[in-house]
Amino acid sequence: TTTTTTTTPTTTTTLKPPEFLVDMIDQTSSIWLQNLEDKIVSMGEGNDEIRIIDSSTVQEENIDKGMFVFRAGLCGHISSVSVESKVEPGRFLRHQNGKIKLQTEEDNDSFRQDSCFNVVTDNCPNGGFALQSVNNPDKVVQKFNQMFNLGLSFSLRFNDFDIVLMTPTEYQMIFYCWANPVSQQANLAFCSTNVTNNDDLYEHPECCNHEGTLENFGECCKDMDNIGGCSLPNHEFCLHLFLNATMTMLQSSSYIGENPTWNTTITNFVQDFPQCCKVAYILEELQPGTIQTCKQIGETERGLKRKRSTAACSMPCWQINYCPRKMRTVNGWDDQYQECCCHPYRKNVMQRRGIPFLGTCSSLG
Repeated sequence: TTTTTTTTPTTTTTLKPPEFLVDMIDQTSSIWLQNLEDKIVSMGEGNDEIRIIDSSTVQEENIDKGMFVFRAGLCGHISSVSVESKVEPGRFLRHQNGKIKLQTEEDNDSFRQDSCFNVVTDNCPNGGFALQSVNNPDKVVQKFNQMFNLGLSFSLRFNDFDIVLMTPTEYQMIFYCWANPVSQQANLAFCSTNVTNNDDLYEHPECCNHEGTLENFGECCKDMDNIGGCSLPNHEFCLHLFLNATMTMLQSSSYIGENPTWNTTITNFVQDFPQCCKVAYILEELQPGTIQTCKQIGETERGLKRKRSTAACSMPCWQINYCPRKMRTVNGWDDQYQECCCHPYRKNVMQRRGIPFLGTCSSLG
């Protein structure tokens, strides 16, 4: 008897549009993969090419190639959008032969249908959304991944940087859940009330992507590697890993604190999981000295990088809290207020909204 294993596609029926859709219409911004935030949609080098690029490669002279305007769907469907290029108005994303392309608008039903996508949030929680084809409702826009589609007849036609229209599967959510500033800010609206001081960022690190939080307290998000940064994992994750490491140690030793092997265990733990230094103040309660260990390891590992490119970013958080206001209102702020290059508002907000963000800050990317 032959057993056949099949992958069950994720059901993609047309759903009620998200509340943030109305705020998305006619807004210009970048579009990125929700769970791979450094991977953004951009125009390619070919006439109609659309591809995924790394945001670190974006320079001010080509930033507009990754800026798109969400228009009300050309097909007239109530919950649909058509995505127009900012740098080349009148050209829209369209699916053709399974691939997403950028093409000039045509006055016919075929183009209007091919360029129309429903914005749906089912299977894409926390500020993400999928773009479901209106005339192929079982398929969504997604980044192609060669590994997950190995052996399929069409796999040789596409590369990993291509954007395609395919049937979604549960394990490929990472490749079809998108985000933009509107969806992200809608999901983070709670930050306005939950983050009222710098210490609250320990509990809500995701709020370092909230524009209001960045304006008021974002200077403390500037160094992602330091305690108090914003790329915090959840506490339970780190405590679970930490307790596993300590239990292993306790099984082989009855001495805690001054035992050199115990200290080595802590050191190895934070070296393997440096993101857990962001909750070192909790781990400190279990093992005094954890914060100091994190600081020592951080200084050692970041020393070269700090000397090379971030020496100017070693100021205390509160010293650059005025930067978002200066960046919005002062022409040539990067010359007059060079320290503001360090503020995360520059990349987290300005770059994603297509506002010149580099200037004399190029050494910091």
